[in-house]
Amino acid sequence: MYETLGTLLTDYGSIFILRHGQTTPNSLGYWYNDDEEPLNETGISQAREISGVIEKIQPEIFYVSPLRRCIQTSELVLERVNPRDYVVMPELAERNLKPLKGLDSKGIMEKYGIEMDNPITGRIDHLPEAETSEQFRARVKRVFDFILEESQGKRVLVVTHGGVMWAFLQIYLHMDRIKSKTFQNCALLGMKRDGENFTPTISVNMREDWFSDFNPSWKGFQL
Repeated sequence: MYETLGTLLTDYGSIFILRHGQTTPNSLGYWYNDDEEPLNETGISQAREISGVIEKIQPEIFYVSPLRRCIQTSELVLERVNPRDYVVMPELAERNLKPLKGLDSKGIMEKYGIEMDNPITGRIDHLPEAETSEQFRARVKRVFDFILEESQGKRVLVVTHGGVMWAFLQIYLHMDRIKSKTFQNCALLGMKRDGENFTPTISVNMREDWFSDFNPSWKGFQL
């Protein structure tokens, strides 16, 4: 599938953001994963499949969330990609949603009376132990400001979480309306950077209707 792309992907941007592969809580629709939750068999297959795309992109720098599912995804991708190393950035971790442990959307509604439609919503800010949406966005901006400064002129791959991807698009691409469950496991977004401006290039493993209302410019580059 990906071999026909040749070396074209090396021209498709300077920053690529990859969500980790599937875990068992992901497959059950839960909104919270323990930090040490591993990939399941589907997640391992997803990571190996997306490595074919990453190999064509040829990233020069890897930044990775410290949570086990991201480390495991990165190591599977690195079996086919150089460099063979990555930089762990604690601030790339998913939003702390610990009060939602073991709950899907229906369970959150039954327990808290909250409609949970995205991982960066402010509706759960008041729950004990929850990282507030403001704290989370500030953390994501801080770490990506650093990454973007350090990686200028190089192709960078960031392996992280769906919530972090949502926050990135809101902060840097000013996209306030994003559909729930948009970022499937091993979803990949690519962007070209020109100063403070980001132009969408490629997307893989996104919800089919992701493009219809929000991001037509990404549609033509879906692989």
